[in-house]
Amino acid sequence: GGLSNDSSAITIIHPEDFHVVGDFLNSKVDTDTYRRIIEELMTLYFRKALLVVEKTGIGMGVVDALMKNPLIEPRMFREDKQHFGEKTTNSGFVVKKKTKTTIYGVDTNKQTRNQMMDLLFDIVNNEYDKIVSPSIYSSLVTLEKKRNGKIEARNGKRDDSLMSYLIFRWA
Repeated sequence: GGLSNDSSAITIIHPEDFHVVGDFLNSKVDTDTYRRIIEELMTLYFRKALLVVEKTGIGMGVVDALMKNPLIEPRMFREDKQHFGEKTTNSGFVVKKKTKTTIYGVDTNKQTRNQMMDLLFDIVNNEYDKIVSPSIYSSLVTLEKKRNGKIEARNGKRDDSLMSYLIFRWA
């Protein structure tokens, strides 16, 4: 959001071997500028790339805006979620209904973050040569396990670049 809290991060990853080939990290870029940077990258430079966006916080607004771009939307990461429900009709019959919803982006909740941290351990042990970005490495060395068991950057530090990389790898 450009408020110098969390940073906006973009990680460009080679699709065949998952090497980091480019990254962007900025705590002052506003949401609209961030969206325009992504649009330019996706429409001018990486026209066949898959876009994986974190949809939590202000990321949801970025996802909503990018979904409206017909050159980008087909290449956005999405998941189909099924919901099961029941409805009682006027005649008293219970009808079971299954609906499918398409959800764009990655939700970093407790479950997915734990999965990403498990993935990180595997990457550090077996694919450490893929993390060649100074900003990702700087994020990596700030990690600690908190009292509640959550692995995150120590107080006063940020893990935004690392999470950008892990969100793609998880997806």
